[in-house]
Amino acid sequence: MTGRRCPASSLKLGVSAQRLERISDLARRYVEDGKFAGIVTMVSRHGKVIHYDAHGQFGLDNDTPMAADTLFRIYSMTKAVTSVAAMILYEEGKFQMTDPVA
Repeated sequence: MTGRRCPASSLKLGVSAQRLERISDLARRYVEDGKFAGIVTMVSRHGKVIHYDAHGQFGLDNDTPMAADTLFRIYSMTKAVTSVAAMILYEEGKFQMTDPVA
């Protein structure tokens, strides 16, 4: 396992280290059960990274250890990323769901 965890700063931001450890435990279990070759997890709160961890290997046919800074091809993620960005703007009151698109 490679990665870093930041539990001290997480407590200041209202997230317990135990809750963040549950993320690592679940990721580790998914790798051990063969559901994923490797996983990188990150949690941020109020613009600060409070959890950053990696488990497993880069691929089933590539035994390079997964690192917290491993680059991934995410392929068709444009819609998912755009929808999250839109919901952030909605929560900030930048637009209403009934506003015209064009």
